[in-house]
Amino acid sequence: MTGVVLAGGQSRRMGTDKALVELQGKPIIQWVVDALCRVCDPVFLVTNSPSHYCFLGLEMVGDLLPGRGALAGIHAGLFFSRGDRAFVAGCDMPLLSPRLIQHMADVPGRWDVVVPKVGEFLEPLHAIYSKRCLGFLEKLLLSGARRILDLYPLVRVRVFQEEEMRQVDPDLRSLMNVNTPEDLAVLVSRLTQNAPVSSG
Repeated sequence: MTGVVLAGGQSRRMGTDKALVELQGKPIIQWVVDALCRVCDPVFLVTNSPSHYCFLGLEMVGDLLPGRGALAGIHAGLFFSRGDRAFVAGCDMPLLSPRLIQHMADVPGRWDVVVPKVGEFLEPLHAIYSKRCLGFLEKLLLSGARRILDLYPLVRVRVFQEEEMRQVDPDLRSLMNVNTPEDLAVLVSRLTQNAPVSSG
């Protein structure tokens, strides 16, 4: 399974590139990459600003249909994936759990998407996508669609329920993302209370 990190957001709420904000001495995106490298091969970035992330030493690709948000990032990630499926993550999720990702990958059945749901909300940037989604993604993008959830009615989706996630990740730490300075402060506080923390 390929690991795909989307690093294309504009980080308006953070005020600076959130992927490069440091957490316990390393950029948030490095936490994401380190976690994915334990369960995915290869791991690469989808970004339209590759010069920002050269220090990671990873392959980087750009959107094939730029300016269309995360939906275009997933499309590019699947297009360039070498295997049949890819785990797609945002660049702002430093506490990804390799064990949880593997748990999702081991779900039996032939699914096009395996996506967690917590409460009433799906988590499309912590999800597994099959290459069978590519054609649907392209049609959506060319029609002007930008919402990832627009894909789901068109393909076979396995919803990974909250209780399944909590069996592996009781506090749902893997879904914590950092969009604002306040989010970062909360995360730092939680890490301090539970230190030391690894991405495993």
